Amino acid sequence: QLFEEQCIHWWSNECPLFVVEKCCESIPVAKDPESSEKFDGTLRVAFALYRPKSVSKYQDLHTVKPFEIDWLGGYWKLPKTPVDDCEEADSLLSIHNRVVSSFNSVDKRTAIVPEEQLREVYDALTPALPRIFSSGAISVQMIMNVYRQDDLFCAFALARVAAAMRVDHLERALGLFDLAKRKVKQPPSKSPEFLPELSVMSYIDRNVGVCSALTQKWEDAARHWRSSLQIMPVNATSHYLEGKYYQEVQKYDQAVECMLKSIMLDPDFKLPYQGLGNCELLRGNYEGAMNACLACFKRHPDAPFAQFIAGQSIYHVLLESVGPGRPVNPQSADAKALAEKAAKALDLAKRRMPEQWSSADQAMLDFVRAPEQGRDHPRQEVHVWKLHGYRP
Repeated sequence: QLFEEQCIHWWSNECPLFVVEKCCESIPVAKDPESSEKFDGTLRVAFALYRPKSVSKYQDLHTVKPFEIDWLGGYWKLPKTPVDDCEEADSLLSIHNRVVSSFNSVDKRTAIVPEEQLREVYDALTPALPRIFSSGAISVQMIMNVYRQDDLFCAFALARVAAAMRVDHLERALGLFDLAKRKVKQPPSKSPEFLPELSVMSYIDRNVGVCSALTQKWEDAARHWRSSLQIMPVNATSHYLEGKYYQEVQKYDQAVECMLKSIMLDPDFKLPYQGLGNCELLRGNYEGAMNACLACFKRHPDAPFAQFIAGQSIYHVLLESVGPGRPVNPQSADAKALAEKAAKALDLAKRRMPEQWSSADQAMLDFVRAPEQGRDHPRQEVHVWKLHGYRP
């Protein structure tokens, strides 16, 4: 299953190229000094780049000094299982658990890096990092010059720059999308050999659709997203955006179907889980909304939007279980456990997303925190937080 998921991920990739990294082993490290278990971790370091101040303001205005670097520290990020884990040692899942370090779990596994190892990494990276970042922002002219022999990647890069500027400079972004589109040669068929061309064309169309959505032209947006999917049916982002359109026009059944397709094609993509939870809430399927959140938490345990959906789902389940105007049975252990889970989820959502929090949300939190006999707060109707932001 793991291998198939990775294959799907690359089939749904919108870039005509992707980088393959070599799997290298690290020095085995223990999570705790007294532990005998060793892990194949990933070493992470943090740094700050700065330009030193000149002696005079005149020099600052007319001379750009090279970057210097300050090192802030580092740590080992550890995988799920140690290197000597022998359970199905040759299976792909076992190898994945031993070599892939991820923070997409409640348990954040880290280890201290000895100072001499940090110094070795600092010495290797100090000459390189200032040079990498000294080029500054990537301009349109730079892309046109550097990739003039590769029209396809040039088109993708131009569209990527356009996506980054669309919020503040919509008309310029649309002009760049049009330029990018003209650089892609129309493939004679939709066979796999033309997947690079199809992926770029699909990417451009779905981003033009986002421009329409930003101006609340949802029908135009949906037309571009459908075109993106006709070109490349495995585009997970376009499936999510089409679901967003159906949610906007209150066609929740179709929205749910689109969100599920997006999750199937890109299980690490967080937004469709949250979109699925919203749509299930809006059509009154609280169990379905909760299941969407639980699936999200497996990969994104701290997602505040999903915590809000989960908390609200439990709130409405508690309301329906007791009926209007009647107190919750104080003997119900299930009701008490549910209320505690809802309170925890809503409180986390409140702390992480205070700009979204409303008086209705506070009323739900007060309800699930109250003693069973005192839950006589006014009923809050189903409502969802708006998911702002789009993939570039």
